[in-house]
Amino acid sequence: MENMILTPLQIWQDYDPEAAPLQISFTDFVKNGNKVSFKAFFNGDKFEDGAPRIFVSGTYPTSPSPKILLYIKDGMGNPPPVDFVNGFTDRGFGFVQFDYSADNPDATERSRYPESVKYGEIAESKGHYCVAEPNAKGSCQYLWTTVTRRVITLIKTLSEDCKIILAGAREGADMMWQTAAMDKRVDAAIVINNAGWREYTDCVIIDGEADNIQMTEERVRWFAGCASQIYER
Repeated sequence: MENMILTPLQIWQDYDPEAAPLQISFTDFVKNGNKVSFKAFFNGDKFEDGAPRIFVSGTYPTSPSPKILLYIKDGMGNPPPVDFVNGFTDRGFGFVQFDYSADNPDATERSRYPESVKYGEIAESKGHYCVAEPNAKGSCQYLWTTVTRRVITLIKTLSEDCKIILAGAREGADMMWQTAAMDKRVDAAIVINNAGWREYTDCVIIDGEADNIQMTEERVRWFAGCASQIYER
């Protein structure tokens, strides 16, 4: 993987979230009236030593052109507040969430990554979490955004004509910005408490002035290809 500064277009222009087979395995699939509830595992992108197996769960209406909210949890793996979920489902929206970071290693219903991208599991993320080494494609954020886009592929497989609303909380909003900016299948996006402070990790503040910051080469690569501010444009 070449060490260079990559722009969002360079990172994503050749990426196809629909290219690899999903290999969906349902562990639960219940239809109740005009609503389906499900739990499943599916494949992320294929690597030389295999594909991540990602856990996803949710509900969606079987009505024509349903609206489905895809929720990207925060970096601590906190579930969405019940009131937040009910605020959408009580209004007829579908609601889907997924385990992008395997934040609970003891859970049976959790995602697993092959050794080559084991850093996708939060406990193994050192050197890749908030770090663009050797470039943005080596970051957890890039890997997790590919997983997010693969979840959209799965949702579209279940409900082809649905409308996708993407919501990301805190660190999850970083993937939301990338996905919403680069994936035409996203119809709307909601950002929740996304501060952007991680862009300044390990930067040197000169003379105590907050606006006088010395950027490392790695931070430049991060700003160019990972920072939410870039994708907001």
